[in-house]
Amino acid sequence: MLRCAVVGTLSVEGLNPYADFDFAHDVAKRQLFEPPVSKSDDSLLQVVDDLPGGAVTGRLRDGARLSDGTAVDVEMVATALSRSPWYQPLLDVSTRGDRVVFTPKGRAFDVRAFLGSDRVRFGVQTDAGWLGTGRYRVVETTEDGIQLEANPYHPRPPSISSVMLRGYEPGGGCDRIRADIAAEGIDLTAALSREELADVRGVRKLFAAGTSTALLWLNTRVLSAPVRSAIAKGIDRYTVLATTYDNPMAFLAPSVMPPGQGTIRMRLPYERADAERSLREVELPVGPLRMIVVWGRRPYMPDPDKWSAELQRQLGALGLQVDLVHTATLEDYQRKLASGDYALALGGWNAVSPSPSEFVDAMLHSSMIPKGTGSAGCNYGWVEDAEMDAALQAFRSVPSREHEQALLHLVESCAPVIPLAYGTTSIAARWDIEGIEPSDGAIFDLAQLRWSET
Repeated sequence: MLRCAVVGTLSVEGLNPYADFDFAHDVAKRQLFEPPVSKSDDSLLQVVDDLPGGAVTGRLRDGARLSDGTAVDVEMVATALSRSPWYQPLLDVSTRGDRVVFTPKGRAFDVRAFLGSDRVRFGVQTDAGWLGTGRYRVVETTEDGIQLEANPYHPRPPSISSVMLRGYEPGGGCDRIRADIAAEGIDLTAALSREELADVRGVRKLFAAGTSTALLWLNTRVLSAPVRSAIAKGIDRYTVLATTYDNPMAFLAPSVMPPGQGTIRMRLPYERADAERSLREVELPVGPLRMIVVWGRRPYMPDPDKWSAELQRQLGALGLQVDLVHTATLEDYQRKLASGDYALALGGWNAVSPSPSEFVDAMLHSSMIPKGTGSAGCNYGWVEDAEMDAALQAFRSVPSREHEQALLHLVESCAPVIPLAYGTTSIAARWDIEGIEPSDGAIFDLAQLRWSET
């Protein structure tokens, strides 16, 4: 059995493939649920074709079944996906004969890339819980976590047939993970930072640039453009990162786009004197500014409490009083963001497809303004601007350097979001585990792994 450590409390209730991201459960969900389209020969949808107007259609692979053996048909897929909060703002999902049809709602985008991303996996809720068509299925949940076994109805069974996903509470959980690695009770984890892995012995360590960006959103409905611009100039991002990193420059984000997706560095000067002068010349919001703080550590943010406290200190030095509003769970975080009752939000976003337009769409398009728990996207700056939507459409249609530059210049001038840091992937694994690809990020595809034969 492969024993994998994640930070967070694991439960069957958290396995909803259409709920918003929670890194602990996302590791489990990647094993249980498939995206409609993948590059493998056994993709859930086969013979994917393009239709006029940007629509995409495909038929189910032969013999597709849920992990309990229930046959899957196109109506089941269309019904389940059409209810997904990820699909509803973007796609109509219907059937045509033996095909599932995905039709964009009002604006063109890369539908194929979207259908292959981690946010759009197919699953069905039954009396027995959530079931998928992925290469693993749930055996049982215990106090230790969730046990998985190979799905006998998938056409390509995984090499490692049994997995235990063990959840550790935030806070002291990382020390317990290190202790369990030392005691040979954990085989694989991406839950520890490079610094936390420094004194861990007896395992292979792998490091790679992550696929996420830590961000500070500025609510455009609460803060005027001059105030947002002043805040962007007045924040010393290096000092924020120095609260958790020995070498902050190695993690400082030059753009809102994550590593490997953006080609242009944004203009992000630290000009405190200019920021102070600007704030003296404009009307400031009445009362303290509320900052929503993401709960728990993230690959892009090792310690949200330290980062938020430093941001609060810096903004206070500029004359802006900030009240920190900490969140306890994903649902708590999403509820507070959907209320719009805040001036700033500290969090981040993880790329789940290679499409850079999908990442910036999620962050800036008007259709991605939060609407409640499980909302698609992360437009926590509440940007609702025709010029921004047009720039996103141009970049989506032709993802050229020129369109990227025009879009990022607009972000710089509007200042609805400030990039802080890039996430990293740090992996500790037993020496006899093969098939690990650090560039895949912290949400492993365990079906790609195998035990070494030597």
